[in-house]
Amino acid sequence: MEASILKGRQRGSAPARRPSLGDLASALQHADPRVAANRLLALTAEALSADYCAWYSGTELLLKPIDCAGAVDTVLSEFGLDGLGLKGLRDGLDQGKVVQLSKAEAPRNARKFFNDLRCPAIAVASIYSAGHRCGILLAALNRDPLSRSELELFRGSAALLGGLATRAAEHQRLREAQAKLSTIMRSSAEYAILTTDEGLRIVEQNVTASALFGRDGTGLDVSDLVGARSFSPRNFGKLRREVQKRGSWESDLEVGGGGFRAGSKAETQPAKTLHLVATALRVEDNELPGGYLIFARDVTEARQRERRLLDSQRMESVGLLAGGIAHDFNNILMGILGYASLAQDLVENDHPAQRMLSTIEQSAERAASLTAQLMAYCRGGKLTTAPIDVDNLLDETLSMLGSSLPPQVSVRRTNRGASSNVLGDPTQLQQVLMNLCLNAAEAIVERINQQPAGKGQGEISITVRDTQLRNQTEIFGANNEPLSGRFVLVQVKDNGTGMTESTLRRIFEPFFTTKFTGRGLGLAAVIGIIQNHGGGLHVTSKPGHGSVFSVYLPGTRRYAAPLDEQAPALSLEGSERVLIIDDEAVARQLDFLTLINLGYQVDLAASGEEGLDVYRQHQDEIDLVILDLTMPGMGGHEVLAELAMMDKPAAVLLTSGYDENMAGQRAGNRDTTGFLQKPYTPEVLAKAVREVLDKSK
Repeated sequence: MEASILKGRQRGSAPARRPSLGDLASALQHADPRVAANRLLALTAEALSADYCAWYSGTELLLKPIDCAGAVDTVLSEFGLDGLGLKGLRDGLDQGKVVQLSKAEAPRNARKFFNDLRCPAIAVASIYSAGHRCGILLAALNRDPLSRSELELFRGSAALLGGLATRAAEHQRLREAQAKLSTIMRSSAEYAILTTDEGLRIVEQNVTASALFGRDGTGLDVSDLVGARSFSPRNFGKLRREVQKRGSWESDLEVGGGGFRAGSKAETQPAKTLHLVATALRVEDNELPGGYLIFARDVTEARQRERRLLDSQRMESVGLLAGGIAHDFNNILMGILGYASLAQDLVENDHPAQRMLSTIEQSAERAASLTAQLMAYCRGGKLTTAPIDVDNLLDETLSMLGSSLPPQVSVRRTNRGASSNVLGDPTQLQQVLMNLCLNAAEAIVERINQQPAGKGQGEISITVRDTQLRNQTEIFGANNEPLSGRFVLVQVKDNGTGMTESTLRRIFEPFFTTKFTGRGLGLAAVIGIIQNHGGGLHVTSKPGHGSVFSVYLPGTRRYAAPLDEQAPALSLEGSERVLIIDDEAVARQLDFLTLINLGYQVDLAASGEEGLDVYRQHQDEIDLVILDLTMPGMGGHEVLAELAMMDKPAAVLLTSGYDENMAGQRAGNRDTTGFLQKPYTPEVLAKAVREVLDKSK
């Protein structure tokens, strides 16, 4: 049996002032429960003029409450009091009373107990903790009985010891919890874990935290470890409120860049994004936290991936909108461009209207080029793939640019002939190269114009070479997927004005431009074309230091034919029967006039339902169906499916204001004999019809 026994005053000595209950309570201020208990017992003995006071628990002192009956039995048995007829002692303790026994009043067989204690009387009281009896307080008295005030003090001492037992149990549970927490902290490789006091001063941290922050923060404020700018007093106040209200607090913090701060010394660390979660370390039943447990994880790469995904989704949404606008716009341009071309054939070459019609046609073609750029941004545009020698394509592009480049700008080529071929559409890839070169030239001129004299020179450096990529997440690939494999790198570098980070994040958005007269479609088309070719794009830039655009295109070992090979001349006239199905009256009539003038027999239908009826009646005579994809009611994709099930499946030339890829998706990727993207000229229609008919024979 554990016992805490402290002797009070020696017999015959008289204190100047006996301790009060308040003095007893002050003994509890010591942080160590054992020390506090010893002080309390000593003061109790002194206040009662007792030889000593003892706390008997029957188990390890101050730690565990024991069975109520067991506590009494243990004490009575230890001191030989059981079986001595001291029923009043047991009953009094069970009832929570202070029981006083004197040697003179005790049965004869119990007097040995008093002789062993060397005292004429004892006072005994039960000690309760959290509703359970956890021990007995015994005072060896040199007189009998205690006064009323002394009884109250003795009872108060027992109550204070009970509270102390509760506190000791809480401290023990806290020590056990801290031991478990230390084990978790040591075993956590993913999370940096910090424990702090109530003022957010770090008490302990694990190895992962030391690696993350680059130092041991024990004894420092959390703000000193993660950087005062990131973890400001405002954040600290919010942490306290959130933990108090919801039980936890979490937030992303941008740290580093300017260095973590430790005291007054700045230590260089790379910029990071940390996700912090804080919760309270509470002693049981105490509303106020005794400290905080903080988990920190480096989420820099994860947040970058999320931002890229959000950017990709936002650009995809804008692309869908742009594609819809381009489709409707193309249908409108169809009539303008087509009828202007037909009108030119009806007017003498020297007629004044010829010049006006030519201007109308050129303006419509310019507008059509804008919609083509929109379609390219939407990862569309008709792809006529063939093996391409990028070096030769670049030579031709620079030759075409020729006088378009300002005289202050020179172009330097490196790694000529050191690259593989790529499989792609030469027209679209040439558009990419032209856009990048013209943008670089404009940036150089802008930098020169910002100089005091407005004079100077600039250079565009173009590198073409093979490269190998492995899961390159920082490169803008299709669907934000990392690129892997063998690629041809085309790098266009300039020493122009450069771009800020905020501008850099928006340059691929359609209609975003920093130029006064710009349309914001050039780079939007560039990213769409590159991704449509299965490639990727990476851009670096810094204000005052220029920009570097790195285009990655999948390489191929296939032979590239010369770019200037021409197809043989094609006769455009014919006598075959053609069915035109289009809800747009302007487009329908334009196609009709074009084909009639070339000798074809033409049937017209203004809807999908009408077109199917005509085809069912004359399918043996109809050689070709020109089918618009987007129509109200029965759409082109439904008509296409019905035509495929006819006794005589038709040759189909699909037309749409959408590009071929988007049109193919909307048509369910069903096979067609040919495709025309609106707007197209009568000549383009005539060539396409002749090619499809010849191919289907």
